[in-house]
Amino acid sequence: MKTMYSSQYLNFVFRASVACLVLIAATPPVSAQCHEWVRRSLGSQENFPFHPVGYQSSPNLTFDFARGLSFHFLWVGPQPPAPGAEPQMWYWSGKVWTKTVVANSYVEGSLIAPDRRTQFATASDSERGVVVLFGGNKVCNCPLAGTPMNDTWEWNGSKWMRLSTSGPPARQNHAMTFDSNRNVIVMFGGSPQVGPQLSDTWEWNGIEWLQRNPATVPPARTYHQIAFDSRRGVTVLFGGYSQNIGGPMAETWEFDGVNWTQRIPEHSPPARLEFGMAFDAARGVTVLFGGRPNPPTPFGDLWEWDGEDWTEITSTIEQAPRYKHLMCYDHRRKKIVLFGGQLAGDVSTDDTWEYPTSLSLEIVTQPTGGNFCFGDDVVLSVEATGNGPLSYQWRRNGFPCMAPGAQTPTLTLDAADWASEGEFDVVVSDSCNSVVSSTASVSLCTGEGGCPSPIDVNGDGTIDGADIQRFVEILLCDCG
Repeated sequence: MKTMYSSQYLNFVFRASVACLVLIAATPPVSAQCHEWVRRSLGSQENFPFHPVGYQSSPNLTFDFARGLSFHFLWVGPQPPAPGAEPQMWYWSGKVWTKTVVANSYVEGSLIAPDRRTQFATASDSERGVVVLFGGNKVCNCPLAGTPMNDTWEWNGSKWMRLSTSGPPARQNHAMTFDSNRNVIVMFGGSPQVGPQLSDTWEWNGIEWLQRNPATVPPARTYHQIAFDSRRGVTVLFGGYSQNIGGPMAETWEFDGVNWTQRIPEHSPPARLEFGMAFDAARGVTVLFGGRPNPPTPFGDLWEWDGEDWTEITSTIEQAPRYKHLMCYDHRRKKIVLFGGQLAGDVSTDDTWEYPTSLSLEIVTQPTGGNFCFGDDVVLSVEATGNGPLSYQWRRNGFPCMAPGAQTPTLTLDAADWASEGEFDVVVSDSCNSVVSSTASVSLCTGEGGCPSPIDVNGDGTIDGADIQRFVEILLCDCG
């Protein structure tokens, strides 16, 4: 298991080039509290008036950008055409689940909502504010029962609309994600009713499906997961079940919109299927939890992919091992949301968890520079939110400062002179992560407009030996 490193510690070293003590960064282990699960709901045990039921062969949980809430679509009730079955849309606010029903009396084939199905896939299009659904296995008391479907639906936050019944072949147990760089839904794999598994790549642009033909493709599979890494602009694929090998897989692949590339990391989760995976946009990592090998003994391990290697995360709050659970990233609250699944012994659960417990570290107000006169007091400030107490380190031209306030939210450069000019930023750290602000440029005017002459280096209004002394001091040390 690798050790996680993130937030910056500061150590003194001697920088001979300027004969000054300056600060450089070293990276300590991340606090354990940064990688904890927190249980938000016990499910039906809490007797909530509204709560989605446990595993219903509806492997979908995505973020509805139209409403800013995590979204789960499922069917409840007897198989159609028996009365009482209804499609339900559930929303998670971070505290409670809320149910939305599209019609009081649903009629099969009415196009009010997707017909009842299992093993379908959904993904959320943040550009158009819709949730896209494709395919699945038809459920009905009819000759078509168990037949894979090839229809495409979109949910806009208030109603469903069927947009296409053409494009990719009908399938089930496939995976979809939204590529926010190219504004397309990416779909890979799955299986037809009969015949070999699929290894095709398709994209939905809101109007039509287009098949991609990359030079290299992952082997065909089902029960895998894909997630779009918006930090690096690639779709990440892991795991799944292979007919060819007769078991689960442990491969990591990435799709850049042109070609698939297999990654060979030093560490990797064991082979698995029916796991959960989502990209944490706030921390820039793909998060994987649970699943099962073959036969079904659930995993309870947690992994993160940073684009170079998989890291197994140790949490003091252990999740119950499970598979067939649902996971998505809540873009509003910056949390991974997990719902339900199957526990050991094939026991269904409908609890809700979130990860990580720490707040995302975010700079709310960036520092602002400007053009100043010699002798002015230059004040740069930053505002940030994060997990627990925050630490600050201001830098000038990439080197940490030791001016007043250099380790506070506000840096003050008293009586600005040539040493005050430069590109300033600040490293903000909490117990979990570090983030760097945008750059604030500080420059001094050249004597016009009432500013002192630049030859008056110390800004006292007189050109004398003190200016030479101050000039030498500037050459020897940074940041005043």
